[in-house]
Formats: sequence, C-alpha cells, structure tokens
Amino acid sequence: MDPLSDLLRVAEVRGTLFSRARLGAPFGVSTTGSAEAAIFHVLTRGTAVLRTGGEAHALRAGDLVVLPHGDAHELVEGDGPMVPLRTLPAVSSERALPCVVGGGAGETTEILCGTFRFGPAGRRWLLPLLPRALVVRRGDGLTAAFLEATLRLLEHEAVGGAAGSDLMVARLSDVLLVHVLRAFAERGDAGWLAALADPHLGPVMRSVHQDPGADWTADRMARAAGLSRTVLFQRFEATMGRTPADWLLDWRMTLAAEALRTGDEAVASLAGRLGYGSEASFSRAFRRVHGLPPATYRRREAA
Repeated sequence: MDPLSDLLRVAEVRGTLFSRARLGAPFGVSTTGSAEAAIFHVLTRGTAVLRTGGEAHALRAGDLVVLPHGDAHELVEGDGPMVPLRTLPAVSSERALPCVVGGGAGETTEILCGTFRFGPAGRRWLLPLLPRALVVRRGDGLTAAFLEATLRLLEHEAVGGAAGSDLMVARLSDVLLVHVLRAFAERGDAGWLAALADPHLGPVMRSVHQDPGADWTADRMARAAGLSRTVLFQRFEATMGRTPADWLLDWRMTLAAEALRTGDEAVASLAGRLGYGSEASFSRAFRRVHGLPPATYRRREAA
C-alpha cells in the first residue's frame, strides 16, 4: 500500500455530505464552524467569497474549499445582509439532501456542504500539516480534472437521491479528501505530504510502509534514498521537521495504536511485527509516544 493510502486508512477519515444551499445574490451567510470536524464546501453553480480568520477566497463553480480545523466562516456575494446559516429555511425531499435557501433575487449560487471527521491518527498526522483554508480550483492541473469528475458524480447523487445514494455520497466525499491532499502535496510545502513527492524521500517512505518491521537502520534508509546518511538527515529535517528515526518511531507507534484499538493481537506478537526485539522495548517506545503502556491503551480504547 502506498504511504498516502496507508495514512488515510489508519487516519479513519469519514466524509459526510449533509446539505445543499441555493442562495440568490446578494447574500451573506455565517456559521460558527465545528470543533469536531473539518468542513468543506463545493460550488456547483455561481460565485461566492469565503471569509475566515482574516483570509478571503474567491470561489467559482467547480471549486472546492476545505476548512481542516472547522473554523467559523462566512460565504458572501455582493452586499446582502449577513445572517446565520442555521436560520435559513430548508427545503426537504424524500431522497435528495435538504436544500437551504435564501439571499436576494439575483444570480443563483449553489453549494454542497459537508464534513470530514478524523480518527486519532488523522488528528495526529494530518491536521497539523494543513492550513486554515485549502482551496482546489477547477481546471488547475490533473488533480483538479479528476476532482471535477468526482464533483459531477457527487452532485448527481446528492440531488438525484437514487437507490444507494447515501453510500455513494459517503464514498465520493472520501475521494474528495484524497484529491485535496494530492493537490496540497503538489504545492511542495506540505511537510509529510510533500516528502511523498520527493525523488529521494518518497522511496524511503514507500519502503518503510511496505515493511515497517524491517531493520531500518540509518544506512538502510540512506541506500533506499540514494543519498549519504548526512544528506538524508538534512533533507528529512528540512522537509519534515524531524529525523528519520523520529518519523519511523512515530509511524510504527501509529500502526501499533491502530492494531491495539481495532484488534486482539497479542502485544508480544505486535512488537515483533513492528521490528522490536522484545515486548519490553516495544512497550517503552509505545509509552514514549502515547504516554501509557500498550495494555492500558487497549483497555482505555475498549471502554
């Protein structure tokens, strides 16, 4: 499995599309955000400006904006009065998503609204990398071309409400996040994600993800990267802000936490599978990262 797929699997990301909005210009709607989930909006028609935390992002049909940290924000077009989104009336149908309506009598903007929820590994590995707002624009490279096709399918399922549409909407929402992360990684300033595209760090990361329990010494990582040890360490720290050993430890303990949380594999077996010569050394490493012994962590997660 490639590193991004591996990360998204352990991150337990779940996308949900919860409503549509049909707003006539001029309009202004505000929301207090969410402390529990990332928020995304997809413009399927018209234009709007998203404002959050002093930033403003002009959006047009086909654009996707994600607020990874669930920040409060506003969507505006023109000089209409600002109203809380929750106060607008919603039109419901038997199958399609409910549609919030409001604004003036001018050009219509239509928006799909949803959330991404992250499990513990997602909050640990993904969220710290992501900015307050992330915009992927229609027509902006190959990733955006795939995104456009996904958005057309998502809109069709959200509006049509055919049999199985709930499952389709959920899966397509997950696919949206992959498009977003790909686009963000391509910009080259995304830390862990940018390392995947690095011609030297990428092969190291893919090799470790394929066999996390191997004896990953500094020399072995350097050979996989095609670099000297010194240059590998410099490149790792410049891109990811940590040493290769720290990254390896953190990833192994992420896999360990997932296994303890979701399965019943014995701690000794898990230690060997992740490259530790003894249960004691594994337990020390796990406690260093997660703050408690593996057995205690398993009991807490099962409670």
